[in-house]
Amino acid sequence: TESKKNLFLMIGSFALSIILFLSFSVIVDLVNCMMPQSASYADVEIYSEDNSFVDGSLLKKLNSADGVKRAFGRRAIFDIKANCRAVPSLKDVDIISFGDFDIEALKKDKMLKKGYDLQSVTENGGALIITDEAIKNGEPVSVYGKQLPVAGRLKYNPFSSDGSTGGKTTLIVSDKTFANLTGISDYTMILIQLSDSATDTNVEAIKSMAAEYKFTDNRENNTRGTYMAFLVCVYSFLLIIALVTVLNIVNSISMSVSARTKQYGAMRAVGMSKKQLGTM
Repeated sequence: TESKKNLFLMIGSFALSIILFLSFSVIVDLVNCMMPQSASYADVEIYSEDNSFVDGSLLKKLNSADGVKRAFGRRAIFDIKANCRAVPSLKDVDIISFGDFDIEALKKDKMLKKGYDLQSVTENGGALIITDEAIKNGEPVSVYGKQLPVAGRLKYNPFSSDGSTGGKTTLIVSDKTFANLTGISDYTMILIQLSDSATDTNVEAIKSMAAEYKFTDNRENNTRGTYMAFLVCVYSFLLIIALVTVLNIVNSISMSVSARTKQYGAMRAVGMSKKQLGTM
């Protein structure tokens, strides 16, 4: 504080480092908004052209195919009559089945509102709900004469382009619950995540295995590589800024100590102890 010029330069240096650090931190959130990533994103989709079901045995074959990291299926049935005591206006719902991986992906993607209970969905016949209705967690929705307690709500509708419900109510249940309700064991859609070593030959082999169904290759729409490149650049800059800040602190302390070596010597000469000098 004895030198206003040095004080101004030091404060300005630290302020600039803090501003840069916070600015680059915001860029991470900006990248997430521009290129949102889903843990359940599928490189390949297989479904029936006439909206019928895909043979369930195909899923096991695909999981053992070369180049496949993970294959998982979803089942869906629409406009099923339903009722809910809390919301008498609820007349019908869509029901979609998710496997364990799909359900956990919702948690990883932070798509669930607070208060959810995934164990209720996977083990106790509960359901996750996508709706604009005022249905609270724990309240049951009746379909096919069975009560499905609401175990959580999604923040938005992942099945629409803009995240809106379009006035519809959708229930997400486990594969087991869906089979118990409908008796359907085949899939509406099979989704495939490819391994990093997957080749075009592997994809063609997968396509031939599902020759009777509609095959969609989404690899060109996958932004994972670009997303990771952005993250590497942003975190690299953050690391550099942090290192510069630390070096600046160390350098300032070192220069301060060096500039006052004679003063420390004089204090020691008049009786200051090492402990007192260190404390000062």
